[in-house]
Amino acid sequence: MARHFITIRALTVTALAAFIVASFFSYAWMTIQSLRATAPIFADGIVFGFLDAIRHGRLYQREALDKLPLNILTHTPLSYWASYAASTLAPGAFWPLRAINLFATIGCAALLAFYIRFDARHSILAALVAPAVFLVAQPVFLWSHVCRSPDAFATLFSLAALLTQRKLAPGPRRVLVVSLFAVLAVLSKQTELATLTLILLYDSGTRREWRQAFLILGIQCLALGLFCGFMQLATNGGFWINIVGGNHLPIQLDEFLFITLHEIGPAFWAACLVAVGLSLSGKRGLGLPWFLISTLVGLATVGKLGSGSMYFFDTSAALGLIVAEALPREDDDSWRKQTTIALFVALMAAHGVRTHPLAYQLTLPVYSAAYENLIETLRKCGGKVLADDASIPISLGQEAAWDDPFVFNALEHSGRWDPAPLTRAVQKREFEFVVMRTAGWWPSPVQEVIRANYDFSFGESSSAVGHYLVYRLKKTSP
Repeated sequence: MARHFITIRALTVTALAAFIVASFFSYAWMTIQSLRATAPIFADGIVFGFLDAIRHGRLYQREALDKLPLNILTHTPLSYWASYAASTLAPGAFWPLRAINLFATIGCAALLAFYIRFDARHSILAALVAPAVFLVAQPVFLWSHVCRSPDAFATLFSLAALLTQRKLAPGPRRVLVVSLFAVLAVLSKQTELATLTLILLYDSGTRREWRQAFLILGIQCLALGLFCGFMQLATNGGFWINIVGGNHLPIQLDEFLFITLHEIGPAFWAACLVAVGLSLSGKRGLGLPWFLISTLVGLATVGKLGSGSMYFFDTSAALGLIVAEALPREDDDSWRKQTTIALFVALMAAHGVRTHPLAYQLTLPVYSAAYENLIETLRKCGGKVLADDASIPISLGQEAAWDDPFVFNALEHSGRWDPAPLTRAVQKREFEFVVMRTAGWWPSPVQEVIRANYDFSFGESSSAVGHYLVYRLKKTSP
């Protein structure tokens, strides 16, 4: 029996070690490719539009919803302020924005390893498993390599708040530091107000520290209230319309199923069930409650139009904690736990094999070459450009007419936004070119006036998720 157990344990340790190496290698390769890519990955152009709004003092402004250039940002601003600072390193380039997202993500991975090794007192192997699981998960593997970084920043500050609460002794210092990190997490992404508050209350309750918990909550609410009040005044009421009204979009079952079962895939959710079973069968830490709370918040919001798998970024961090906390110690002779861990590794490996190649495809050099050719062609032709990718006019030295067409289109469909400012500009022939990647992002009234005033000119396969179709202004008005 002892020999049988040693064999099982040796196989499990070998599988974990191979998984860690493969995870880190795959992530490093994707990092190199994404930093090299000179074309947008998914909706990177939208982030360019947000930064352009910051540059021109239009971020969250109420009038930016009603006249050109149109701006709407549905998240709290901290990560975009950080991205704006990073963009000064190489104006107009994608890599600084991806780099700061990667920096925050790697910070999350380091905090996970630190927690497992020095707080939970696990082995070095367990300390490496937590970040490996986190980085291999599709919500992190893909969305940490784009220009959009609110999820990485929110998870980073949430982890910092949770670890500070665990490491510092009760007292004013811990209250202030945890409150600071909690506020920074919410200023990165507003949904952390629900997720982080619940997990902090849970952790405080298990240690009967309710007084300090409510003191932290009070300081957090006061600081956020003052910040939101200031932003409301500074933006003429636009701040609340952006971060609340901009997220009040229809929830659709097909969107929910596409993200959870196609983008992320069944293997990930099967691995989550195995991890929860592991946690329930042994000693539990912060991983399980954080995983359950973040998963519920993610599932409740992911069906919203414009959502994506990045809604499970913090869920992926919690999953890494669950598995690392549940790893058997050297004197644990439970063969059931060893085989369960092997099953988890197999499921996460299958998840990575399915989803990672799809992410690699987004960074292929052919798309960078085609995007650069598109920009160069438009520059030679001259003239003002209207595009659903704000990076295009900005790369041409122009101001983007709008930043997030998807949200504007969804608001128009729900009857909460009038596209008249955009249709008037097109009817007045203010733009020489219209560049359209996704027709579904354009409000129907705008598409109609484009068809009446523009002819198709050429197309570029500038993105793995679709062609850029270029339309040129007709010589004579209709």
